[in-house]
Amino acid sequence: MVYSAGVRIFRSPDIWMDRNRRYKVIVDGSAVGELWPKENGLFDFPPGEHRIHVKIDFMRSNEMTISAESGEVLELSCTGRGSLPALFRTIFRRSSYLDLHRITPEERKAVAAIAEGRVPPIPRNLNSHPNSADSSNPS
Repeated sequence: MVYSAGVRIFRSPDIWMDRNRRYKVIVDGSAVGELWPKENGLFDFPPGEHRIHVKIDFMRSNEMTISAESGEVLELSCTGRGSLPALFRTIFRRSSYLDLHRITPEERKAVAAIAEGRVPPIPRNLNSHPNSADSSNPS
């Protein structure tokens, strides 16, 4: 079968306790690959609408519905929600342990730095407000 659409997912290195573990990428209920920290993965599928999430053991990210046309590659990022909130989410909110979202310009710079062999600063959770308790921003 020839695929002509896909999704590129970058996994950030932000959850320290997951640093030696792979995340599984699930598209339409089937595992299509795995990601190590700081890794980009390209996963092909037929054009159209698909459900996608990332998981580790019994914990997972939010599920996204994506739609890709022929020849289109969507870019997503999988980030953690910080090590301390990860402990809470491991017990009480397993379906929000990880955050899967469209890649941001800040994350795109980090991905480029990694590809060039430079060590970028660890991306923080970009979906949290800097003053919230769920933020991993040290300010």
